[in-house]
Amino acid sequence: MKIQELINTVNYWDSTLLTLDINYFADELTLKCEEGSFLFVGCNNLNIENYHVSSEEEISPKHWEYGKSPYSLQDIKVVELNKDTKNKYQGIYQVNILMDLMLIKLTCNKITVKDEKITL
Repeated sequence: MKIQELINTVNYWDSTLLTLDINYFADELTLKCEEGSFLFVGCNNLNIENYHVSSEEEISPKHWEYGKSPYSLQDIKVVELNKDTKNKYQGIYQVNILMDLMLIKLTCNKITVKDEKITL
């Protein structure tokens, strides 16, 4: 199964984004939504375009209740740039993650998908 097909097995479309974590000096990016989670490792060329503008009356994102973010996943597109690899799911991937109010573009060398529904 190709990595895009594996990602599509998680019914993530329109699910609320629960967490977006960037760790190890932007080497790892983790997205967790109601339907599962996605881990991108060996990241470079990480670009985040955030279109959410907070007003003074709004609650700061650091104070949002779990599961109450305004972000929902719309689409995750993966293009495999290096198909000559021995490991089935490891190569070089160009990834675009589209949300209601955010666009993330990155290149990584490993993607892990967990299809685990999270109950709020």
